[in-house]
Amino acid sequence: MYEFELESIHSRIPCYLVADEVSNRFAVRTFDTSGEVFQNLDQLLQWVEQEWHANDFVSHNDFNTMINQLKSSALSE
Repeated sequence: MYEFELESIHSRIPCYLVADEVSNRFAVRTFDTSGEVFQNLDQLLQWVEQEWHANDFVSHNDFNTMINQLKSSALSE
């Protein structure tokens, strides 16, 4: 299970991502505090890569670490 909370430059409320294959929960809370729910990790990862970018976050490293961990998990499926 992966859970990430990333401080955005667009909002005082952090963005949040959960990818839990055991409980089949794949979701994000984005800059405007709206959310998205996904069927699987691949859909979640595709959305994140299209909608979020390292420059959207205070810590580019935290964003890149999240992407790398999600990709690694997706490859091991």
